[in-house]
Amino acid sequence: MLIRVTLIIEDVTVSKRLQAILTPMDVLLSSIPIDSFSADMMTRENTDLIIIHRTLSAKIHNDDITVLRKHHDQPEILVVVNSEDAHVRARLIGAGVFAVLNGNLPDKELERTLRMILARRVESLRHSLEARRLVGQNRLSDFVSSSPVMNTFMGIVKRIVDTDATLLLLGETGVGKEHLARAIHRESRRSRGAFIAVNCGALPETLLESELFGHEEGAFTGATKSMRGQFEMAHRGTILLDEIAEMPLALQVKLLHVLEQRQIRRLGAEQMIPVDVRIMAATNRNLAEEIREKRFRMDLYYRLSALTLNIPPLRERREDIPELIDNYLAFFCATTGKPGLVLAPSALDAMIQYDWPGNVRELINVVERITILSTNTLINPDDLPSEISGRTRVPAARDTDDRSGVQATMLSKDLADLPFLEARSRIVTRFEQDYLNATLTKYEGRIGQAARSAGISSRTLFEKMKQLGLRKEFYKRNNSG
Repeated sequence: MLIRVTLIIEDVTVSKRLQAILTPMDVLLSSIPIDSFSADMMTRENTDLIIIHRTLSAKIHNDDITVLRKHHDQPEILVVVNSEDAHVRARLIGAGVFAVLNGNLPDKELERTLRMILARRVESLRHSLEARRLVGQNRLSDFVSSSPVMNTFMGIVKRIVDTDATLLLLGETGVGKEHLARAIHRESRRSRGAFIAVNCGALPETLLESELFGHEEGAFTGATKSMRGQFEMAHRGTILLDEIAEMPLALQVKLLHVLEQRQIRRLGAEQMIPVDVRIMAATNRNLAEEIREKRFRMDLYYRLSALTLNIPPLRERREDIPELIDNYLAFFCATTGKPGLVLAPSALDAMIQYDWPGNVRELINVVERITILSTNTLINPDDLPSEISGRTRVPAARDTDDRSGVQATMLSKDLADLPFLEARSRIVTRFEQDYLNATLTKYEGRIGQAARSAGISSRTLFEKMKQLGLRKEFYKRNNSG
């Protein structure tokens, strides 16, 4: 993270001295004149360390310290005094000041103390980010595989872990792009820095720009205080731009500038902020097609794709399915308190033969479901979802045949054995799959036209297609001759 230090110094000589000591320390310095300083004003700024100096320490009031300690960034406060006074020190420490330093200390001693305080702040912020983002759960060993194609892939991954080159992760939904990005970060030389993941498709353009680059107070309606962007938070670490194909073109231009200059500018600010960040991007879209459709910039693609990893889908590495099932079955049994469950050979074979359109994510969801719903230690095919066991046939994207009356009757009998909510969910899923399959076939995979016909947004249609394993490429290929 890029640490921000605010100097509130009365003496010009002391201010210049502290700036000279702090400038080489990879921090972002700002200074507020002592005459215009107010504790309330500081609550609208971003800062990690506030250094206060007044010729008369008595002028630093406890109430000011209390207000500063309530700042939304919870900064450390350091007071520099002209001479030692045990009563002043005790009062300031009691008010919440982290340290009181004698300004007459030699430069080397001041520098050592400041480095220690900054390192403590960086470590505190890193632990806070890791706790929220669960970085520690992802390792490259999670991708140990029995599949030749996956072993070849991981051999490439291990060779690029310790580079700082921009990385583009490609692959179908659910293959584990973010999981892999976190694992690469954790085992790289940047592992002590933060890992930040931003979903570029989750926010409108203005909010996404603010999320990435930050903003100043008053930059737009509702910006009542300044805010750090995720690039600042990821300084000395890694940022993952997930769903990069969803990024608006105007923001793609700004991202290209960041990739070229390694500097950002907050919304509403003039100052350029240098950032040291490894950038990863991920998408399940065909970027060549996005470029042809003028939805993605070619120059940005070339910048992002210095190193490209295309993660194999689960159906191309079926050798890994039994081990994945065993691992997640053990995990969910432990978390739910169930005794050890075992798959019957016929159930395991059904899961190996299934194509897993949702990849590892779908497999995890299925294993969790059968763990929760199981009533016996042995898992049989009847305990699996019907699309895997084959009890009732859910049409794939290529299946446009109508069901017969006999099939409908069998379907009703099968659903009658299920709880109401689960039965309804299956019927709704089946309807959505049939309806979207027919609509996409009619419009030859053109998302915009299909969405307008269905009366839903393109984004909603795209998300539904991801959930159901429908790919627009099939419809184009199927109807192109």
